[in-house]
Amino acid sequence: MFTIGTFNVTDIHTVRINPGLSEGEGNLTLEFHAETYHGSGEEVMSEYTFFFKDLHKGYGTLMAELRKGMAKYIERQEANG
Repeated sequence: MFTIGTFNVTDIHTVRINPGLSEGEGNLTLEFHAETYHGSGEEVMSEYTFFFKDLHKGYGTLMAELRKGMAKYIERQEANG
């Protein structure tokens, strides 16, 4: 696969979840705002879509990993400060 990085993200605006073509499949779209690079403070909107073979499993693992990742981040911040 590949890695995508987006800088200056300010917030997740909406999340859309839709069924796929086959049973169990589906997609999850994160719509977000990000500031432009030129420092004007202007925000643009964009989105990422994840197409899951098993939507329930994909969603579950995404949420679990977000929780674990934030817990590790908080633990490091507390250890450093």
